[in-house]
Amino acid sequence: MRKRVVYCLVFLLMTGGILDTSVICFGGERDGFGGVPANRADALQPKAGMSAALQEGILDSAYERFVSPSQYRLAQGADASTLRVVPDVVPDGTTSNAKCGLAASIQAQGADAAASDSMQGPEGAHSQVASEDEMAAARQVGEAGMIAVSGKDVKDGTYDITVDSSSSMFKVTKAELTVENGKMSAVMTMSGKGYLMVFLGTGEEAVAADEAQYIPFAEGKDGAHTFEIPVEALNQVISLTSFSKAKEKWYDRQLVFRADSLPEDAVLADLDAGKLGYEDGEYAIAVDLAGGTGKASIASPVQLTVTDGEAIARIEWSSPDYDYMIVSGRKYFPVAGEENSVFEIPVSVFGQPMAVIADTTAMSQPHEIQYTLTFHADTIEKEGGGMLLAIAIAVIFAVAVAAVFIIASVRKTKKKHEKNI
Repeated sequence: MRKRVVYCLVFLLMTGGILDTSVICFGGERDGFGGVPANRADALQPKAGMSAALQEGILDSAYERFVSPSQYRLAQGADASTLRVVPDVVPDGTTSNAKCGLAASIQAQGADAAASDSMQGPEGAHSQVASEDEMAAARQVGEAGMIAVSGKDVKDGTYDITVDSSSSMFKVTKAELTVENGKMSAVMTMSGKGYLMVFLGTGEEAVAADEAQYIPFAEGKDGAHTFEIPVEALNQVISLTSFSKAKEKWYDRQLVFRADSLPEDAVLADLDAGKLGYEDGEYAIAVDLAGGTGKASIASPVQLTVTDGEAIARIEWSSPDYDYMIVSGRKYFPVAGEENSVFEIPVSVFGQPMAVIADTTAMSQPHEIQYTLTFHADTIEKEGGGMLLAIAIAVIFAVAVAAVFIIASVRKTKKKHEKNI
């Protein structure tokens, strides 16, 4: 269908006609006319000098092949210089076909104006990225205590590896990891064929990026869609966005390639090095914040609560302007009743940077900022431990003083007794 639209536009251009019509609306049911994506809008600059009758004849001839004359309406209107194909426009007075899904709108604003109306502007870019409401509920990827494993800590070879995905709609049925000279890449086989390409980063970054950075799908032996991506580290959250064929939007995902799914002799690093190994309770731990503009900060040390092996950190920002955080694909909202923004988030790794996103409302519009948090396991202390130590010292001191007093009293009594004898 898209080819037919292009052929139509080329036909009009070759005929050299300027169109006196303002709107041509086609029935949405025929040949899949509904919903031509605006990011694929075609624009042309017709030549001047043709009569209205000839223009109408050209239109009849051009579109007669695939729509009947009763399915479109010619609305006489302004002198125009640009023809744009835009989605889902149904002008007033259109024929009774209420499902008209395509309009060729002719506007007197010139080719430059049409180009500026493309989807590359801020609002257009936003419309190409799926909102949270359009996505399935995000799942946490990775586990508490995981440490990042780089390619130099994995033996060269090819391995099957398990991939955690933050979305049930982006299901990896099989993944093959290749390690060579400290570099890692993975071929992911998808459960379906709904995604045409992926991009390492967010949807907004993908819209702004050069198309050469997109990673298109390849067909496996069984016809399944596969994507080959570089892997910086195992056990580390990878931000990835996938382009939906049906929705024509980018959907943000998070992936973790699990080192513990590799053969034991393949991984040279100690996978348990990042685990706390502490009993349930409350602790204090130092944390470093990196990323953003450098203006924001968090209080350190932070409170760390360990329950059934899961560690939850209480993060307090230096301002009240953060309205949510995203950790491992899951959104967390601030604790109520606090002066500054305070969040309770899971800690998935110790001693290594942990990627998080924080949304700030301090700017003219809310803006998501990427940060990393590094929790230093060597600084952990049992909360209240300092007070217990002080109490213990005080008790020991009191006992010592009492002992000295008793000994002195006994000696004094003994001397007095001997004097009386």
